Amino acid sequence: MNFLRQEVKGEEMVHLARTGFASSSQRKELHDDHVKQSESTASALVSLQTPGKRIHNCIFCDKSHPSEKCFSARKMTLAAKQKLMLKKGACFSCLKKAGHLSRLCNAKNQFNCAHCNNHFDIMCDKNNASKYVPKPENSLSNCSKGETIFLQTLCVLIRYQGQQKLIRVVLDSGSQSSYVSEKIITRFKASPLRTETVIHALFGGKETKPTYHEVFPVEVSNLNRTFSCSFEVFSEKMICGFIPRIENKEILNELKRKKINFTDSFRNETEINLLIVLGKLTGNTVELESGLTAVETKLGWTVFGKGSYKKDNIITTLSMHSMNVPIHKLWQLEVLGISSPTETKKEKGRS
Repeated sequence: MNFLRQEVKGEEMVHLARTGFASSSQRKELHDDHVKQSESTASALVSLQTPGKRIHNCIFCDKSHPSEKCFSARKMTLAAKQKLMLKKGACFSCLKKAGHLSRLCNAKNQFNCAHCNNHFDIMCDKNNASKYVPKPENSLSNCSKGETIFLQTLCVLIRYQGQQKLIRVVLDSGSQSSYVSEKIITRFKASPLRTETVIHALFGGKETKPTYHEVFPVEVSNLNRTFSCSFEVFSEKMICGFIPRIENKEILNELKRKKINFTDSFRNETEINLLIVLGKLTGNTVELESGLTAVETKLGWTVFGKGSYKKDNIITTLSMHSMNVPIHKLWQLEVLGISSPTETKKEKGRS
């Protein structure tokens, strides 16, 4: 025990000789070295937990964030960014000091540029904000509706063996036969009288190939049931395309003032299901102010001609928005009013 006691006293004397006679500044340096050796920090802890992982600083501002997300670089022009990267020997594509040219970069096809897919969007020439200057655009919209040709249409009641349906009819003075749509034949479950072969002569002297048509007997009457007639019709899959009906209030009011009961103006039927050879006229004809002509038949009034009531409207519109701005620009921090903490501190320092 005496031996150990003597050894401890000897060590204390050596320590006192080393520290007791040194200057205050030297004692402080020795104390700081001791603290540095024993101090544990969060950064040291992180580096111990991620061994072998190298953190690349931003090529533009040398801060610890990815170069493609640098807020300061987005405010620089493309030429300024390229000049800075050339000075540091960095690749224009991967934004790293990799010692290769951008055209030889193996990672250039893995970037998210919406225009070229070869750069980060921060380095793409097409994303240069100086090229997207909103300009007012003058556009001339011509809302001309033109004139409409109204054909001779009306609504009638068609009957077949006790069955009845209201249909829309077109009168044709140039046809030699009457036709009914297969839709009506199917609804009535009608049986044909016979089958005939017909060749249709068209405009321009053209003729169709021989076509087989079934012949059916029908009865047609006006809506008041004061007149009816029976005749034979050929079946046809579709009579014709869309034929417009008169819906202009000025024309309808004029017909009403002149006590003309025009049946094809207030019905829900739009499809033409019957074509009738024009006949059974009463001789009553009325010229309308719009240029149309109203003719009375025993099946009802029909109005036809060229409508001149429509007017051409020329509208000039001024578009104050620009559509050539990339979509990703709409959610940039500057647009949303969010400033970078670094930039905010700089502004406060300047003020």
